[in-house]
Amino acid sequence: MTLATVAGTEYTDASPLVGTASYRVRAYDDDGGAWGAYSSSKTVTYNPFTDVSTGSGTFKYVAWAYNSGIVKGTSATTFSPSADCTRGQFALMLYRMAGRPDVTGLACPFTDVKASAPYYGAVLWAYDQGVIKGRSGTTFDPSGSVTRGQIVLMLYRMAGKPAVSGVDNPFKDVKASDSYYRAVLWAVSVGVTNGTSATTFTPDKNCTRSQLVTFLYRYGTL
Repeated sequence: MTLATVAGTEYTDASPLVGTASYRVRAYDDDGGAWGAYSSSKTVTYNPFTDVSTGSGTFKYVAWAYNSGIVKGTSATTFSPSADCTRGQFALMLYRMAGRPDVTGLACPFTDVKASAPYYGAVLWAYDQGVIKGRSGTTFDPSGSVTRGQIVLMLYRMAGKPAVSGVDNPFKDVKASDSYYRAVLWAVSVGVTNGTSATTFTPDKNCTRSQLVTFLYRYGTL
């Protein structure tokens, strides 16, 4: 892929993708009217986030989510991987993954979701699609945290609630009566997420931003 053609000997990639990329250059001979041979490639890793190590297991998931426009940093230089994700933020991430569908004509039943909020259209879409429900008939609680159990339930709904059969439940903290029971079995069976141990899923634990981008990457590459 040709990134740019410039006059002179310097070029700055103004919008590099987060992650590792290889660059090559070649010169054009104005007198001879021909291109020269490519230089050897130079591999560069771009990471604007000071709180995410390029050597960490999380980095590729952060890079994918950021480059895909699904998740932004909490600032120009921080990702806040250990911070909890809120319901409003997660609705926005799912909405971006879905391609930002048109929400024209959808009514908002929630008094705590304002039209000026960045997640407004996302909440309307997620609620209309049955992906995320309100805390009550009139409240959404956009600032509330989301748990591991809630995350897999929302992803399961977004996937269309696939049939789950022949999957054993290895988790002693996930009961058949739980609302997320089938979602957990599905998520584990397709590799979206694993347990926190061989016998625990820890469904009530809040989901951090680093865990969330990992879930989303695995879901997005099913």
